[in-house]
Amino acid sequence: MYNPRIVKNMVQPSIVTLEAAETIAANDFVVVLTDGECEVAAAGEGIFGIALEAATDGDDVRVVRAYPGMTVMMDNDNDSIAFAATHVGARFDITGTTGAQLVDTSTVLQDGSDAGQLFCVEYNPDMNGYEDDTSIGLYEIAEIQGLTNALS
Repeated sequence: MYNPRIVKNMVQPSIVTLEAAETIAANDFVVVLTDGECEVAAAGEGIFGIALEAATDGDDVRVVRAYPGMTVMMDNDNDSIAFAATHVGARFDITGTTGAQLVDTSTVLQDGSDAGQLFCVEYNPDMNGYEDDTSIGLYEIAEIQGLTNALS
């Protein structure tokens, strides 16, 4: 499973329409550029929101705005560090590109650090058909574009 899936909305989500500055897949994390266009979020960037649909450069794309407490289900890359139950409470960055974003398990920070785009709130949440997939986790968006630090 690539890209985030919103699993918990604590508030009425704000949906905005932006112009895509590049190809964007549905469910990509996106950031807003200084010219008001949006592109796929990269590691270390504050997350503006999640694309609700695919778009190509110059097309409009609807985006649900990220907010503190927004929870998403995501898969982990398990590249150099395997995702584990001990990662609940840790922060991670994302990896990948449009249509293929994952949690980068090699960026795990468990020392109370405020670095990392996502905060792990649950290991293997047993939901949405992924009951046996222990690489799936639930995450709050910790670094939101436009907010200093969502979890501080």
